[in-house]
Amino acid sequence: MTKKILISLIILVGLSVGGFFIYKNISAPEAGVPKVEEEAPVVEERSEEEEEVSEDKVEKQAEEQAVLPEEGEDQGVKFFHFEKFTGVERKADVKWTSEDLRVSGDFVDSEVFQLPDDSYALHLGGFGKVAYSQDGLTWSISGDSAVGEAPSILKLPDGGYRAWWSVPKGDETFDMLTAFSSDGYNWGNETKLTSSNMEDFYGALPAVIISPDGTYRMYYTRTGPDTFMKSDLPGVELYIKRIYSAHSSDGLAWEPDPGIRIDGGEEADKGHSSSNDVYVRKDGKYEMVYNSGNYGIGIAVSDDGLNWTRLGSTGMDGADPVVNVFSDGTVRMYYAVYIPESKKQDVVGLDIQAGIYSAVREPILK
Repeated sequence: MTKKILISLIILVGLSVGGFFIYKNISAPEAGVPKVEEEAPVVEERSEEEEEVSEDKVEKQAEEQAVLPEEGEDQGVKFFHFEKFTGVERKADVKWTSEDLRVSGDFVDSEVFQLPDDSYALHLGGFGKVAYSQDGLTWSISGDSAVGEAPSILKLPDGGYRAWWSVPKGDETFDMLTAFSSDGYNWGNETKLTSSNMEDFYGALPAVIISPDGTYRMYYTRTGPDTFMKSDLPGVELYIKRIYSAHSSDGLAWEPDPGIRIDGGEEADKGHSSSNDVYVRKDGKYEMVYNSGNYGIGIAVSDDGLNWTRLGSTGMDGADPVVNVFSDGTVRMYYAVYIPESKKQDVVGLDIQAGIYSAVREPILK
């Protein structure tokens, strides 16, 4: 079986809210399995002879019909044109340059931020480690993280740093915690976040930004209680994951925003939207990268941080994306490629390594 087809068949979905992993390089149709649409399509009857297709023929058909980069794409640049959603993966009209493996290992839910000396720290989820870098490209693991799993960490306008993270309480419910650091290395005691509406302020995997007006906005994931039947994986039913938000004046007391930011229950995300990161572009728009049950790493844009429009897939293979905007304006995304033990035998001999990878977005023109 070819490398391209094997990778297309490896779809790894971690159902815990702490991680969601898809490894998919080529999107190929499933032989003999009709897509579930809003209106049932007319399916022509086929003879038994037509149904008996050899494995080699299936692979050949899949390679011929796979979604491939457009002509002229080279040097790792992934550029796909936006297409109307038709129940299969669509690529956003955004150019990303795929870079390289940055840190090797079974890491997930990373976070990147700049330290006082202009170097960078990378918190690595899964093992609670921290790596450091002078340029954001070459990293060295050194020590353990002093904050919780999957943190969101911001450098504060008045100095110091604040981290936010979630801890599970059970039954898909979580407490939100925070801690302060004066230098990005040493962290104070954790504090539980508060809200006047705790019934609606709960979730996991927080991503916090400072809005242009100086207030804080947090995006976080909530699970269920309703479920989604995967049309592309018959018989697979998942608890729906959705992205919500809340706002705060101090980063400690939060008020939930009405509505849903990205509704994973819609067909566009096939039951899953989670583990996002958001940044404010220099043109004033908000941009989000997130785990999507359909796109792998999806991308969305907003004028106000509340009402979002999906753009499709970033074209990067992985999950748990985070974005760092460097001082020169470079927008770099870090994301995880995770291979469970049960699937590692399937990639033996292939050039696939688990770890944290990076990609650079095309410049945003104001």
